[in-house]
Amino acid sequence: MNTVKNNRIVAGVKYVLPDPICKKLGKIREKSNKVMCKHFPELYKYKGRVAKLNKDIEFPSIQKGNKKIRFGPIAYLLAYGGDLSVERIVEATKQGILPFSTNGEPYLWWVADQRCVIFLDSIHIERPIKSLLKKDMFTITVDKAFLDVIYGCRGSHEGFLWLTDDRIQSLCDLHQAGYSHSIELWLDDELVGGILGFHIGGYFHIESKFGAINNGSKYLFIVLCLRMKELGFKFCDCGLWPTDHLKRLGASVIKYDEFIALLDEAILQESPVRDWEKVFYDCNVHEISK
Repeated sequence: MNTVKNNRIVAGVKYVLPDPICKKLGKIREKSNKVMCKHFPELYKYKGRVAKLNKDIEFPSIQKGNKKIRFGPIAYLLAYGGDLSVERIVEATKQGILPFSTNGEPYLWWVADQRCVIFLDSIHIERPIKSLLKKDMFTITVDKAFLDVIYGCRGSHEGFLWLTDDRIQSLCDLHQAGYSHSIELWLDDELVGGILGFHIGGYFHIESKFGAINNGSKYLFIVLCLRMKELGFKFCDCGLWPTDHLKRLGASVIKYDEFIALLDEAILQESPVRDWEKVFYDCNVHEISK
């Protein structure tokens, strides 16, 4: 192992986040995320050091993450820096690592000891959604309004801007490469809900969603999960945080090792979807919800 003064080199990744930078990042986050800081001030403290990524698409093992630098009740910081290239995002996803940062921060890469997933044979449909499923009032499309869905998700989280300009460009690059997709909910030709997702093989990760009408995002989430089950997907990755909302829909919390085992199996599968734009063609929502 190579060493340099005040820094450590581990597997080609340098640990170089000193206390002054931690304090600076904390101030940036506090300024740009006043809403979240108000409710969760303890989640935005930076303490200690963490890996800085070099130009190679390489991440340290999750054991090298700094659990004193936390985001949410579960996630902790693994590394910072690098870029948001398609290749790096895909590699991070395969390891259960997620990028998440706000304006003014470097690119931050997070992991967790646990993961929130929804097994598609354990979906719970609440009564208001059951009522909506019986009505033929919505149209659902895929990849018809990708940027509109991005900005819908961005606008629905005012004061907590993770969809920075750089991240939006990254999502567009991933979309062009066939990894990122948008699922759109329409009512009388008006976009009233949307989901952003990442797909590889038999794996699908819901990154963000929004709804412009009451229960719109829940309805779209449930219909997407039901359709994915029908197509042959086994589970849906809901990210790092097991919210009460997700738990009510049937989401479970599993250990990181169990998640990675599921992920490894899923990404090696042949994709259940050949043409994403046709996912909801001839799909009878009422029938698949029975």
